[in-house]
Amino acid sequence: MGLDQYAWIKKAEAAKDEHELSFTWRKHSRLQEFMQLIWAERGNLRDDFNCEDMKLTKEDIDLLLLAIKTGYRDYFCHGGSFWGHQFQEEVVKDSYKDDLEFAEAAASAVNEGMEVYYSCWY
Repeated sequence: MGLDQYAWIKKAEAAKDEHELSFTWRKHSRLQEFMQLIWAERGNLRDDFNCEDMKLTKEDIDLLLLAIKTGYRDYFCHGGSFWGHQFQEEVVKDSYKDDLEFAEAAASAVNEGMEVYYSCWY
């Protein structure tokens, strides 16, 4: 049990499973906090985010790049033992390179007219 996270990049006309590039995380609670805030800002209930696909915009990805570069300092996870909040500082450090790779690939893809999605399962 726990938090599993997925992101993928695909051509706009492609089916969900026809992605060009995909990324996975396990119990990256700060990334989840970041994504749940975007979800909520779009008028959704935070608790309804489980197993939903969220399309990321250029603005979302720009904010993600900033969050990564600042160690997700504004996205502290206050709870959720299944999310790994107890070791979130270590995950931020250990995931830095992969997070940056995802965000940079996502930024390039969106600039090329592709779509970027994020989903989680908890």
